[in-house]
Amino acid sequence: MSGCVSIYDPTLGYELLGDSSLSSFIIYSASLLDIALGVWVLSAVKATWAAWVQAAVIVSYTILLTLIAPVYWLHPFGVLTKNIPIMVLIFYTLQPAKLGTC
Repeated sequence: MSGCVSIYDPTLGYELLGDSSLSSFIIYSASLLDIALGVWVLSAVKATWAAWVQAAVIVSYTILLTLIAPVYWLHPFGVLTKNIPIMVLIFYTLQPAKLGTC
């Protein structure tokens, strides 16, 4: 959904990156990457690879946004803090199944 929202209304992206042709390229490329990654995760094709790529993208976005606008760590909607539980869930899905344990 984040990719769709950014394509529909790239205002926040331009606020963060400025209004230039490079900004447009970055915003729309990242949006398409988010959409493609979402489709990949939903397809469950090579799910382990999808999880690792998803984790790498989240870490990259988190680092970049921390450098550009660290105030988002304090945002009430958890713009950056939501990435922590998402990463935990991704790594949880990467753990081998242990049958017969609770």
